[in-house]
Amino acid sequence: RAEEIVAARNIKRMLTGKLGSPVCSSPWFPGTEAHLLRSQIARITSTCTLSVSGWYEVDEEAGIKNKLKVAEGAAESFPSHEDLATQAGWKHSAPFLLSTGKTTWPDLEAYP
Repeated sequence: RAEEIVAARNIKRMLTGKLGSPVCSSPWFPGTEAHLLRSQIARITSTCTLSVSGWYEVDEEAGIKNKLKVAEGAAESFPSHEDLATQAGWKHSAPFLLSTGKTTWPDLEAYP
């Protein structure tokens, strides 16, 4: 949940290993240790998932925001080892988590 991801950004806590235990922290965390662990994994995944530059493209036909698909001809135009050794050869392939804990802003035009 988004509020758990927002709260997990402000918590520095060692996990006990008991996933059902409550999280006693300041600021308050709205869940158990399992929720905190899942929130931290979501934060790490959204930041650290990389793909080769040009391998994925946005899937406009899916109707889902942030949906990626493998680009046509991506395997044929795969970069060389020298290109992959540079930072420009890579891109983030997971959506960025916003300050709201979600990956997209709400569509305000859809509300009356």
